[in-house]
Amino acid sequence: NETVMARVLSLLLREPAGVMPTAVTTRASLEKLIDLATSAQEWRLRRDALNVLAHLLPQAAAWQPVGISESGDDRLARLALEDGTQARQAVAILGALQSETAVQAILDAYYNAGSKNQSLKVLQQIWAQAGSLPRPVPPSIRAWLWKSWLQERLLDDPEGLSISRLVIGLVAALVMSVMLWRGFFAIPQAQLQDVLMLPYDPSGIVTIVEVDDETLAQYGRWDQWPRSLHAELINQLQAAGAKTIAFDFVFASETAADTELAEAMANAGDVIQPLLVQGDAFHDLTGSLRYAGGVLPQPEFVAAGAGLGHTSILHDADGYIRWMPTLITIDGQQYENLAMVALRNYLGGTTNNLSMVENGRLSIAGRQIPVDVDGEMRIYYAGPPAEPEQSTFPMVSYEAVLAGTVPEALLSNKIVLVGITATAEPDRYLTPVSDGRPMYGVEILANVIESIWSERFIRVPGTAVQMIVLLVLGLLVGLVCTRPITGFVLAFSIAAFYFLLAGWLFDATGLMLDLFFPFLTIALSYSMVTAYRYAVEVRRRRQIVNLFAGSVTPAIAQATVDAVKQGKLDLTGQEQELSVLLCEMRGYEAYAIHHDPGDVLTMMTFFREKMVQAVLALEGTVIRAEQGQMMAVFNAPLPQSDHAWRAVQAAQLLQKDMAQLHDELAEDHVYQEIRLAFVVNTGRAVVGYAGVGERSTFTVLGEAVTLADSLISEASNGQILLGERTYTDTADFATAVPLKPLRLKDRVDAVPVYAIETADSLEELE
Repeated sequence: NETVMARVLSLLLREPAGVMPTAVTTRASLEKLIDLATSAQEWRLRRDALNVLAHLLPQAAAWQPVGISESGDDRLARLALEDGTQARQAVAILGALQSETAVQAILDAYYNAGSKNQSLKVLQQIWAQAGSLPRPVPPSIRAWLWKSWLQERLLDDPEGLSISRLVIGLVAALVMSVMLWRGFFAIPQAQLQDVLMLPYDPSGIVTIVEVDDETLAQYGRWDQWPRSLHAELINQLQAAGAKTIAFDFVFASETAADTELAEAMANAGDVIQPLLVQGDAFHDLTGSLRYAGGVLPQPEFVAAGAGLGHTSILHDADGYIRWMPTLITIDGQQYENLAMVALRNYLGGTTNNLSMVENGRLSIAGRQIPVDVDGEMRIYYAGPPAEPEQSTFPMVSYEAVLAGTVPEALLSNKIVLVGITATAEPDRYLTPVSDGRPMYGVEILANVIESIWSERFIRVPGTAVQMIVLLVLGLLVGLVCTRPITGFVLAFSIAAFYFLLAGWLFDATGLMLDLFFPFLTIALSYSMVTAYRYAVEVRRRRQIVNLFAGSVTPAIAQATVDAVKQGKLDLTGQEQELSVLLCEMRGYEAYAIHHDPGDVLTMMTFFREKMVQAVLALEGTVIRAEQGQMMAVFNAPLPQSDHAWRAVQAAQLLQKDMAQLHDELAEDHVYQEIRLAFVVNTGRAVVGYAGVGERSTFTVLGEAVTLADSLISEASNGQILLGERTYTDTADFATAVPLKPLRLKDRVDAVPVYAIETADSLEELE
């Protein structure tokens, strides 16, 4: 009956799934197939029954309570929990069937039968096949499956989407995010951002009256000037049409000419004066810096002036001026920056109505200034510090104003800043646009006014936003860096694109993205991914080299490494067609009895090398070479469309070498006793590695091997026996003669066999 069923199943497997007879697809027929798969004596019949089931059952669209029947689903589940090829076939069928009954049977085995590991393994395979698991699977098992899935992918590195590379990119980004949050590398971070700042044309509303070297040469030390001189300057500027006059030095002491200066201020009505801060800044207020004290102008000047503003400047860690406090607090009293007060006055607004920071914005003159938590604004410099031949803002000498030689167009309807630019004075600072040359404090005030007036604000994203950018970059680099060279090119391209994007965003919107940590994240992600890939490849290469050590050529070993790395080859065990070459040494036992063990070992090594060389010459894989027998396979581990031809060629090469060797040896040479017999058989077998850890070996099991083992005893010395499939596949080039079909043990039908003869074997046949 099993013989008949085997033939029926063989016919069914040749039919397309869509044209199967209706009787075959009934529940009763499917249950009969399950009976055969679980209880048939012949393993080929069990295999074919499962293959027919897989052929008949399409992939279910969703999980269903019962797939075939409760008993059938249960038996398939129990079969899946066993070991071996048929268990893997059953798992694949359950993944397509999506039966909740079968999954429940596996869960019962997990809880009751003490087979937790096997149950979890089967559930993981079903999950991979079906893409999901049914509701009965508890969260604890789902969590374990997810953890196992992640672990597998962290230990592997496929060419496409790789969880391990994504995790590495994420880790690199998290490391950089922590460093960003903790303020590491603040100096290079700020300096690299400075490259985004390019000069722009100022609006022309600011003119600087400078107390320069010529003015000091004319009037002496500026702090010893009579204040009547400043009164005269105010009068000259008012006459020229200056709309706002702002001094960058404070009149703190009392002098004889204070009344004259106060009258000039009062008459002008548009003079803004500074106050100086004392001590360090305290960052204990929101939207404002606090100072312990300050130096104000004389009370009569405060009363006569149009407003009062601070000129506090804070350095970054590298000594550069990038930020300007908008508000400060002294003894509970708040003061705006001098530039802001001057601009309020220029626009006709009151200078006493202080703005308050709301949602990171400070409103002034209809403009929303972005500020940080301390109320500091990032200065958008219009250009570099002034030079003798050129300057970003118009600059005229204090002396020239008093002399009346300054063109009225430079002063009329302008904000006029009066400050010191003399060489020996200390009011000079390095800025992002300094190029090594310091910028005077009055120029910094001019840049602040210009930035607010033209609404060229620098917006610095918050730390959380910057961290998100780092995470995206880290994940992106981890995703695309699949190979070292192409990965480097792609990582560099990502960095270049990010730099161009940052430059465009800054020019278009004033958003200043960080450059340092993104570049560092890209570099670290690439380095870590490359190091990881190298470690994985070394481990994978070592495993495969150990697996095939001495069994294949170096080129085949390398190709196998590449195929496994690209996911094109699975060495864990799969059934496939291949050709088996079995070579048996005759005369070995007699030789071993009459010779020294050392001579026996030398003889074995000599003939084994010849056999291995012949197999490797045709790119075969040596499976075993022990005592007097060697087995090799073709079409594994790498596919070879002409595997039967290669196997026969290897046998004929050995056949020829042995004949030549015997001709060359003396008639009484001890090796004349040694003869070889060959079998080449083509069929299906399971290939993969077997063993534990480093002791794993590449193994072939199945019908093709079993038949070759049975035929080798029937081969005569020097004879090559071919199985029926091998003969058919090589009939065009190999001259073989049919022999009488052989009756072999454990086989119902006689086995057709063919022979490639030699002179030795023909003599024996006669």
